[in-house]
Parts: sequence; C-alpha cells; structure tokens
Amino acid sequence: GLAGPDSGLVRAAVAGFASRGVAAGVQQAAFGDPAQAAAAVDRLPAPGGNTGLYAAVLAGAERVAAEVRALGPGARGALVVVTDGRNDVLDPA
Repeated sequence: GLAGPDSGLVRAAVAGFASRGVAAGVQQAAFGDPAQAAAAVDRLPAPGGNTGLYAAVLAGAERVAAEVRALGPGARGALVVVTDGRNDVLDPA
C-alpha cells in the first residue's frame, strides 16, 4: 500500500477513464490521502471496453507533473495505470 513512515506526505488521486472526456476526468480527480485513494478505487465502475488508454496516460502524466511543480522542490510524482492494455479508440480526447 501507500502507507509507510512518510505516508502523511503521500497524496494520490484516482480517475477512471473510457473513450470520452478522458482529460476532463483526470483533471477533476481530487488528490487526497492514501485511504481516500483506496476508497476511490473501490468506487470505480466495472470496465466496459472502449478505452482511451493513450489519452489517459498523457492526461495523467501532465496532471502529476503539474501537482509536483505546485508542491515545489523535493516533491516527487508517479503515475500508476491499471488497464487491460488495449487502446480501443483512435481519438479519445
């Protein structure tokens, strides 16, 4: 899990994505503590295909980079993507 000696410093956001509104969904995801992120994972809908995987990774990477910049020097970021690995749409933005 995300818990550990510095878990009070860990912030995470969870965003589900499909083929439409990928970037908007990633931008709307709220960063919070690890317990909030775990609860958000539990609330994700079941996958239904039609996945804009590449758009989700791009939007997620941009969002994490922006959060790290806002936190300042010494901040670190990571993007974790859980997927079936299929980009099922051509232009998911």
